[in-house]
This record gives sequence, structure tokens and C-alpha cells, in this order.
Amino acid sequence: MTESLNITCYKCKSENVKQEEGGAFRCQNCEQQFYIFETDPSTLNEIQNCFLKFNFTSVKQLESLAPKGAGFERGDIVHAGFHAYYLLQMEGMDWVERKRKALAFAEMKAAESQLEVEDIMNVLESIKQYFDYYKADSWKPLVVEHCFRKLVYEDDELKLILSGKIDMKVDTGPRNNNLELPVDHKSGIDVAPNELSNQFMAYSHVSKSNLFCVNKVGFQKTVPMDKKFKRHIIPYTPDLLEHWLKNSIWWIKMALFCMENSSFPQNFTSCDKYSGCQFKPVCYSKPSNMEFKLQSLFKKRDKPWDPATADLPREELLKVLEKL
Repeated sequence: MTESLNITCYKCKSENVKQEEGGAFRCQNCEQQFYIFETDPSTLNEIQNCFLKFNFTSVKQLESLAPKGAGFERGDIVHAGFHAYYLLQMEGMDWVERKRKALAFAEMKAAESQLEVEDIMNVLESIKQYFDYYKADSWKPLVVEHCFRKLVYEDDELKLILSGKIDMKVDTGPRNNNLELPVDHKSGIDVAPNELSNQFMAYSHVSKSNLFCVNKVGFQKTVPMDKKFKRHIIPYTPDLLEHWLKNSIWWIKMALFCMENSSFPQNFTSCDKYSGCQFKPVCYSKPSNMEFKLQSLFKKRDKPWDPATADLPREELLKVLEKL
């Protein structure tokens, strides 16, 4: 990844730069040391939640041996169906056929899950209802699963690359002056989205957009469609997005300090966030048993976490959908 970034020394602009064992880069011309650090919103969340969690997930690249939670699996099915549906819309396919193919692709994704049959059927029915509800949608998708890596900051100590995957960018139609809008699909119970989400602000910053849409899909069986499907529009000022970036840089420099010193303090106030940290059993054990707990409950990822990779490349997905 770094080979494509044109690595030069910030101080003297020399290209004679080498990476040291600790991860830092050093200019062979003026001896200036600096870091190239890539982060995504999820990693930034981990840094701000707990440095030890950041060490386990991002530095050591550990993942749980336990299966995904039901909420994640439902979300994966929704994302698969929406990915297919909006990609086929970009390809010019009529609504009836793209709805059929998108539902069939969502069913394929559901077959990989550990959800109960009744749960799967409810998720698929909700996706179908979404397609019906927005049949006359003014949205025109411009890109789906937009993967990016962008250099967003550099000084004499740090080059910061922001990476991620935006679910969709849309043209909102003539009634909205053809405004281009970044969109993130969320599923589950409808609650007001957090305007100060790292994910939403990062994607708005990269998209150079002062508006962000959280496209919410519910699974409730007894609520009207206008309550089940909501599109929350979040406004951002340029000043707020710039402040978010400066704040993120401070946290990342703290993470680099932890990495350089091999010291990752715990934040016990975060143990109960997001339905409970998956590493809580490790931290709750005796310090001398922590390594054993890690090996018992977690494994190293087969591939390093890469948020800027599509679940299925466009051409491959189109080939799959062609056969459905």
C-alpha cells in the first residue's frame, strides 16, 4: 500500500527513505523520522475506546473464535441485497428484474448465516418491503461500495491515510437539485443516529459533502412502512469536519506513542460499550493469564483487516447476478 504513496521525507523531500523495524520511516538524507499510518472509522473507534483493544484488533490482528452476532449477520444480508439492487439499477435493469435478482442474492448471503429460519425470512421480507416502498425512488446511485484510501494529513512526524468503504453515493434527483449524497445503510431498531459518529464524519470529509444520509432499515413486523424505513439526513459544517480531523490526529499520535513504547493502557469505562467488549473476559482474568485467554478465545486473522476492499468486486458480482 505504501509503495503507491510516493514516500518522500517531509523535511528535505528526499526519496531515500527506509522503514525501520518499529514501523517508522527514516530519511537516509537528513535522518528525519516519521510514520505513515492508515486508519478507518472502526480502527479510530477502537483507539478512542481503549488502547489495549486497539492493540488486540489492529496491531495483533486478532478476531474472535465465536460466530458473528445475529445483528451483524442481519446487516450482512441487508448489505448484500442492497449492493446487488443498486448496482443493477446503475446497469439500467428494470425494477421487477433487479428486485428479483437482489432478493435472490440476499438469499444466497442468508444461506451462509447461522440465523434461525424464521429470523432469515423476516430479514428477507423486510428487504422486499424496502424495495416496494422505494419503488418510485428519486435516488440514482452513482457508485456502490465506494472504496477509498486518501492522504488527509501530513507533517514532519506523520502521514495519515484515511480508508474505508462508503455503501453508496447517490444523485438525489431534480426535486433536490440533483444533490450528491453519501449514504450508509443501517439495520435494526430505528434510533436517532449519532451525528458525531467517526464513520459519518469521516465519509463526509472524504466525500466533501456537508450532508450525510443514514438509510435505516427496520425488521419490525407491526409498524407502518414510513416508520420501518427512514432516511436520516445529517448536516455538517466544514468547520466541524475540520475539527473532527484535528481531534482524530491527536488520538492517532497517542496510538503511535503506545505502539512505539509497546504500552497499551486499558480504558475500563469502555468495557460495557457496544453490548460489551469482546475482550472483557481477557481483561477480567489475572494479568498472568491474559495471554492464555487470548489464545483460547481468539485467533489471528487469515488476512489483515482491510476496510477499503469491496465484499465482491463489481465484475464478479455482475457475473453472479447474471446467473440468478
